[in-house]
Amino acid sequence: MSEIRLRLLGSFHVDVDGRPMTDVLAHSPKGLQLIQYLILNRGRMETTQALTRAMWPDSDATRPESALKTLISRMRTLLAQVGSSLGACLKTVRGGYIWETQPGVTVDVEEFLTIASSLHGRIDVENDLQSHSFRQMMTLYTGRLLRDMDQPDWMQQRTDELHQLYLNVVEEALQKLQDAGRMQQMVSICREALDADPMNSTLNMRLMDALVHSGRESEALQQYHHASGLHAAAEDPARALEEYYSRMLQGSRDLHQALDSLRDELLQGADAPGALVCDRVVFGELFRLEQRSLERTESSITLGVAMLSGLEKSPWQLDAAMTGLINVMVAKLRRGDVITRLNATQVAVLLPHATHIDAVTVADRLKRSFYLQFPAGCTLTFDFTTISTGNGPWKPQQA
Repeated sequence: MSEIRLRLLGSFHVDVDGRPMTDVLAHSPKGLQLIQYLILNRGRMETTQALTRAMWPDSDATRPESALKTLISRMRTLLAQVGSSLGACLKTVRGGYIWETQPGVTVDVEEFLTIASSLHGRIDVENDLQSHSFRQMMTLYTGRLLRDMDQPDWMQQRTDELHQLYLNVVEEALQKLQDAGRMQQMVSICREALDADPMNSTLNMRLMDALVHSGRESEALQQYHHASGLHAAAEDPARALEEYYSRMLQGSRDLHQALDSLRDELLQGADAPGALVCDRVVFGELFRLEQRSLERTESSITLGVAMLSGLEKSPWQLDAAMTGLINVMVAKLRRGDVITRLNATQVAVLLPHATHIDAVTVADRLKRSFYLQFPAGCTLTFDFTTISTGNGPWKPQQA
């Protein structure tokens, strides 16, 4: 049996065994709207009168029921061209019509509603089963319902309901993660949620808060400018974002206080052993400083990336393993080495005055220490490239 997938979240798509079949149904825009109406009212019989009012709200036709029957017949034919199981989803019942999803057919809205409703008010960041469901929900919700189409009033209401459910579950997860101090996970979820709703001021402020509390103030400032630019383009002053930015600046308005805070901060960490953990912007600046020093010395820089694999279906365990990896790297690397987290599974490392052979030795040492804490369930791999005076980067070699 073929696998047929209907996607209504974001843009409308129909796939059969991974092959796009959207164009087949696109021949009848009004028929598409009818199917979308029935799907969004799944499990409920819609009368002929209700459907004709929804499809032709301003029509003066004397026989709208006849137009509806013609539309239903044409749409059944098009659905059957995509797949027989899809055609069988549109059922005629006494008094009207109903959509019943058949075996072999999946609809993203139905999946989203089932998962999001089960999580709403009950999300638990320590529950691996729930975390997997949350990841499924985030993957399904790629944007507002049928955002590329003109939406009648009945669809706009349903769009708002689905979007609010999505935001509610995301906010519940973010609050639980904030309470647990898992700022990196907050950053990841906020960025993913903003892909679906870039203009959301609350998500933008959540992301900036998480970045600030992760010590990534420069990224928080970049996010503020990015969000402000989006709102300015939409002629929305985004007062909430402006107020948030003002709060970010409050602590830096007193010159002497700023100097004292900087001195205390620098002296507090002056004798800290091990590698330096920083955000990606600072990592890039430190790399460029080290690169300049190559002009005066015969030494080399080795740049590497560590990656964890095997825990992609368990985000909470993955985050714990990544935190453990960073702690191992801080403890086992030298003072002067620099690390930054790139994404959910990768950490970059900068090893000044190190050769490729040195880097391989370092990687072996880090693996041994890491596997003592995380002996099963994930795999740690490294890749390095070495830069030295006059010969540019060497070809990366697996460690």
